[in-house]
Amino acid sequence: MNDRLFKRMKSFLRGETGFTLLEMGVVVVVMGLIIVAILPYIKVNVLSYTTISLGKYTTQSARIALSRMFAEMKMIESWQELDVVGDDRIRFDIPGEDNIYYYYHPLSKTLRRNNIPFLELVQSFVIRYFRSDGSEKTSFFLHSDIWRIEIEMEVGDGETIVVLQGQVSPRGIHYDG
Repeated sequence: MNDRLFKRMKSFLRGETGFTLLEMGVVVVVMGLIIVAILPYIKVNVLSYTTISLGKYTTQSARIALSRMFAEMKMIESWQELDVVGDDRIRFDIPGEDNIYYYYHPLSKTLRRNNIPFLELVQSFVIRYFRSDGSEKTSFFLHSDIWRIEIEMEVGDGETIVVLQGQVSPRGIHYDG
């Protein structure tokens, strides 16, 4: 019995046990087929994760940008400090900082603040102005009747788009009429 164990150990040390080249080839082919079968599921999950992460980041960035814009617009002290330039740009002064200028640059899909990129992946950006009775102001010859400012923007990568909308009433602008 001891002799039999010795022969097995001797053959193991000489490398006579193990897999043949054919067996290894079969294992490699089978593993390759399994990987090819699983790969589409992994790809879909990775793509979903990437899309969700990008959408979450974009939405969070847009909310922060909108909050900052509203915080600054809320500090406008009088209608004389507000310069309505159009439906996609606005200029105003606040205490401590003059000439804050927001505008949408459609070619680069960016919202800019004082000519510095402020928010990217902006698909559309619209500013609307309202009077105290709630009607939308369409003529900008006189700013004294602006009561409320509304901003609506679409942000996303083209496939996934989030619409953000909000309103602000600057603290120093009030209706005298």
